[in-house]
Amino acid sequence: MKQLKIIIHSDRSNISEYLNSLLQFIFFQRSYGSITPQVSQFLNVSYPCLTFDDGNEELKKLNYDIDEVIKEVIESKNLNDKGELSISFWELKNNSNSIASKISTWSNFFNDNTSTSNSTENLELSQNINLFEQFLIEVNILNDDESFIIEEFERNLDVINEWCIQNKEHIPNLTNLNILPFNFNLSFKVDSGEKNHNSNDIDWKSFIKKILK
Repeated sequence: MKQLKIIIHSDRSNISEYLNSLLQFIFFQRSYGSITPQVSQFLNVSYPCLTFDDGNEELKKLNYDIDEVIKEVIESKNLNDKGELSISFWELKNNSNSIASKISTWSNFFNDNTSTSNSTENLELSQNINLFEQFLIEVNILNDDESFIIEEFERNLDVINEWCIQNKEHIPNLTNLNILPFNFNLSFKVDSGEKNHNSNDIDWKSFIKKILK
């Protein structure tokens, strides 16, 4: 699995728009098919993103998911502490109907895998999930001035753009013509001070717990 981690610092008044802008930019980088990009701005810094047409259910869902995870960040009781937002892209290794019919969403998959009643089936499901890419955003709420935030935002855009250009070999072959052809999950957790693990050292049980926190 390929992984990129970036760090952001923002005051409370800008954190929502800062995160939204980064997420929109990341999903733009991993969009395919026939798309019409638009240019948005954060603190007068322009960046490309997807056009959210109200008639496109795929993009409406993405917009909803982004709003929900940002709301989770804002509503966190420990907002003054560090937190980590993750964007995970995954696909089914086995595209057979018997497997695909069991997993309708990422959340359903993890809910099923935490059950102790069907461990054999859960193992089968986990072995058929390919988590191929993850973006981690370390969120720090500080009283930074806007000039620092602007500089950091521009730097993070450059880092994401360069990383996405250089890292494409790990992306699976497309099996549909959707704008966002791969399943994804957005999640946020407050840093509890636990030791960070390298992504290669995280087994499925630990990863499930991480996502569900």
